[in-house]
Amino acid sequence: MDVARPITVGDDMACFLERVSGCYYLVGAGNPAIAVRPPHHHADFDIDERALPVGVSTSTRALLAWLR
Repeated sequence: MDVARPITVGDDMACFLERVSGCYYLVGAGNPAIAVRPPHHHADFDIDERALPVGVSTSTRALLAWLR
């Protein structure tokens, strides 16, 4: 199992979460087969679309749990 290296991200979520309840999570979307991977928000970033169902499923399950 791969272990993610620590990264610093935040966008402005810390400010949002001071005002409303929420959750911030990351879904890995890079392709490890590509040696040099541009970061998110870079014009050459190419998302690994296999990550999309993981993100949708996680968000959906969290919403359904919250609605219960």
